Amino acid sequence: MNWDLFLGPAPLRPFNSLRFAYNWHWFWDTGNGDMGNQGVHEMDVARWGLGLPNSHVGLKSVSGTGGKFQYDDDQETPNTQTCTFDYGDRQLVFETRGLITGGEGGLQTRGGNTIGNLFYGVDGWMAVDGNGYTIYKGEKHEVVKEVKRAAGQSETGAHMNNFLAAVKSRNYKSLNAEIEIGAAAADLCHFGNIAYRAGRSLAWDNAKKEFSNAPDANKLMTREYRKPYVVPSKV
Repeated sequence: MNWDLFLGPAPLRPFNSLRFAYNWHWFWDTGNGDMGNQGVHEMDVARWGLGLPNSHVGLKSVSGTGGKFQYDDDQETPNTQTCTFDYGDRQLVFETRGLITGGEGGLQTRGGNTIGNLFYGVDGWMAVDGNGYTIYKGEKHEVVKEVKRAAGQSETGAHMNNFLAAVKSRNYKSLNAEIEIGAAAADLCHFGNIAYRAGRSLAWDNAKKEFSNAPDANKLMTREYRKPYVVPSKV
């Protein structure tokens, strides 16, 4: 689920064709970089694997570092970014590399990109991506289970059909995943970007649903809307 346009339209500016097509992802007024582009899908898997609640209970702090390296263009969002979400008893580290990079953890490189999740535990670790997953045990990295999809096999179509069927029936209970699950993944992408833009680690107050003593960061949780394109406080 992609929530890139969640924050609404930007103030009027002269037309620039370079801000359209796929490039809208790289400007803060219309997108949120790869963190919220492909990243939101992987964040969803990361949250699922860690068993994190949709309410963000347990989240203590968020930090984000990175920058736009090498390319000399108008892109505003970082092409290299690392965000850390501290839950006390577990930690989620999300990394975006917009430069040429090798694979990691045995994840397959597709179209020049490596996309997936690595889960680390006491007794072993797991690599998972769109092709399946592999579980390794112990310091010898013994493969104890491996599940791979057949070439060309994908579940994207099935998910789309499930969503469209729910739209037609108006029965949200038939969805494979509740919308709150996607919203929670999108939240963390926004949190990571906010910490990156604030330039420091931010403490999260889950009771107040805001960052503690960080008015500059909390301002980035929304924006001053241009009427009539206003998102109400309660949707």
